[in-house]
Amino acid sequence: MHPLNKLLITLIIFSLGFSQGLEVSPSEISTILYTGGSDTEELTLSNTSPDTIYYQVSHEYLGGECELLAPEIVICPLGEKSYSQDLSDVWGYSAPDGTELAIVGTYSGVSFVDVSTDPTNPTEVGFIAGPGSQWRDMKTWSHYAYLVTEGGGGVQIVDLEDPMNPQLVGSHTSFGSAHDIYIDEFGFAYVVGSSQAGGGLHILDLADPVNPVVVGSWSNHYIHDVFVRDNIAWAACIWDGKVHVVDVTDKSNTFTLTSFSTTGNFTHNVWLTEDSQYALTTDEIVGGAVGIYDVSDLDNVNLVSTYVTNPNHIPHNVFVKGNYAYISAYADGMVMLDITDPTNPSVAYQYDTYPGDGGFVGAWGVYPYSDNGFIYISDIGNGLFVLGSSSDSWLSETPTVGTLPPGGNDEVQVTLNAANMNIGEYEASITVQSSDSESPESVTVPVSLTVLGAPNIVLPGDTLDFGVVFSGFGDITETLTIGNNGTGPLEVTSQSFDNETFSISPSSLTIDAGGSVDATVTLTASDPGDYSSTLTIESNDPDNGTVSMFVLATIGTDPPIIIVDPWTISDTLETGLTSNQTMTITNTGGADLSFSITAAQDETFFSGNIFPVYPNFTPHHLYPPYDHYMEQDIDYYDADGNYRTGTRCGTYSPTQDEMNATQSSVNEWLQSGQYQRSRDMVIIPV
Repeated sequence: MHPLNKLLITLIIFSLGFSQGLEVSPSEISTILYTGGSDTEELTLSNTSPDTIYYQVSHEYLGGECELLAPEIVICPLGEKSYSQDLSDVWGYSAPDGTELAIVGTYSGVSFVDVSTDPTNPTEVGFIAGPGSQWRDMKTWSHYAYLVTEGGGGVQIVDLEDPMNPQLVGSHTSFGSAHDIYIDEFGFAYVVGSSQAGGGLHILDLADPVNPVVVGSWSNHYIHDVFVRDNIAWAACIWDGKVHVVDVTDKSNTFTLTSFSTTGNFTHNVWLTEDSQYALTTDEIVGGAVGIYDVSDLDNVNLVSTYVTNPNHIPHNVFVKGNYAYISAYADGMVMLDITDPTNPSVAYQYDTYPGDGGFVGAWGVYPYSDNGFIYISDIGNGLFVLGSSSDSWLSETPTVGTLPPGGNDEVQVTLNAANMNIGEYEASITVQSSDSESPESVTVPVSLTVLGAPNIVLPGDTLDFGVVFSGFGDITETLTIGNNGTGPLEVTSQSFDNETFSISPSSLTIDAGGSVDATVTLTASDPGDYSSTLTIESNDPDNGTVSMFVLATIGTDPPIIIVDPWTISDTLETGLTSNQTMTITNTGGADLSFSITAAQDETFFSGNIFPVYPNFTPHHLYPPYDHYMEQDIDYYDADGNYRTGTRCGTYSPTQDEMNATQSSVNEWLQSGQYQRSRDMVIIPV
């Protein structure tokens, strides 16, 4: 189960009393639910009148901290992250394992922020430094992020295969600075506003994601932003005040299909609706409009509607997902337009990240494409804002219609389903409408819902097996890793065994959301034999407050003893010949011996291990384990410059006093001579 699907939900339903004919009870219902499950409560409808009553039950979502966008869509503010530097654009990455990253442009680089572990506390998990610039843009392809900036340096390539550990794996420098980048569905990157192609399209093939290849260009005009779909590039050419539509099917032979002017003649960006029938644009001027154009016929592009967020403010970028347009509108924050009817857009939701007025302040970017419904807003001075949206119904009733005879009762099953709900405050109302002439037209039951994060304990399995061990060699321990992939802190309050054969430390601990802690399990027995016990762990995991693990171990009587004959194998061969030799491995101990054989070709190390022995030779120290065979390959240059090799070998057997030490050393040295040498050590247990 994904961490966001592990949520604690508190539900309270209040009844607003009753009439002389229709009564609704109980007056209050409280329950706790967890996402992934459901609970059913009963509303009892009673007819106290002498007449038959017909009723209908329905509900309406009201919002609370969250707001209702459509009958089954709500959106909620979740968390914020502040920065010590100004921000620019924002993008996102949804990993296959469910991790959600916000990718945030800052003045000095790009911040990678884990949102999924705890959306109320977005946490930076990586930062890729880059040339300083206020203008920085990022897009993703496969499990890579591509970063550009007007500060120069080409495109930085970041591997997100481990999303919690972003790694810079390369760069591409066929251009220097760039204003923006877009990656289409075929894996081609379109760099615009760069030092190539006159600031037009500079096209890269990402077939090898770490080594992009330049495959084409379009240099007719400077492009400020671009959107590409179905091999058609929609280029926002800010200085022309136009959108130029370019056919990029053949990357080496791009050509213009059409162009059209935008309302403010300062075309900042462009995006298409999901059916590609309409293009939405922004003009980055005071009082600039979001223009919606019918582009179903490129020979006859028509403006069908406009929307101005504020006549005194400036719009920045617009993006489209489903029937909504998401505008990063600087001082107006994020504005969502319902474009179900493109000819009549209306505000569905607004989240203002900047409370004052101004020009180039507030929301720079918005990213609405997270798989889990998160929305990211980058505010220039106020940081990252995370919103959550949900399209899942959490409230239903059965039956929704019925008949109550005089004195009759009906039970309405109220089902609350917390699946896929984001953290936040939710409100709804249940309405019971009746035909009772003496009662009100309806009875309303308010519903409030609080969704909180909850922990989820994770163990490495149901059994911890020490295997065969031997006493007399110090404490016998194993490490148990306890994880928490929920959205709230995990409090382990107790860890105990059902007998004294084993112990564990620490017995109580706290694990942050997304984290893990190692506990040490110790075998306290010493006599030979088989041992087992059950470990019981108690925590605040709402679904698995008590979990158990089987622990077992076998203490052997005699350890295995390995004999290898011969210890070394060597031969001299002419080129093209082979040699077969036999190595015999014998176990003279009292327990089974497990072993593996690895054959590796010796290497001479001329870097790192080279040290002078003349004129100031210092002995080097080795720390081999007790009774281990040592083989040392020696490579050196003699005083005449001739390359020499040799092998030293033997078994290190310390004195009885040295055996009691935790670590012994062997002074290893050579007579002084005018040469340097390097070495390669192989240590094998006897």
